[in-house]
Amino acid sequence: MILTIPDPPTDLSNDASITSSSQIGLTWSPSSDGGTAIIDYSVLQYNADTELYEVVDGNVLTASTTISGVTAGVIYKFKV
Repeated sequence: MILTIPDPPTDLSNDASITSSSQIGLTWSPSSDGGTAIIDYSVLQYNADTELYEVVDGNVLTASTTISGVTAGVIYKFKV
């Protein structure tokens, strides 16, 4: 059996039932697992000051998470 690197998840979206002025709910769809079970996900948030993505949740066991400590009216970028 040959294992490959898993494809990144798809359909990253805002879960409006969780999102409020102080938190953002995110959901996504798992993609190809590369031939082995996916054990966790890392969620990264774009930092405009450094122009880099930084891990904000590094041990997500499901295809969703909630990011707390956000500010209403600010645009946030995430990737999984």
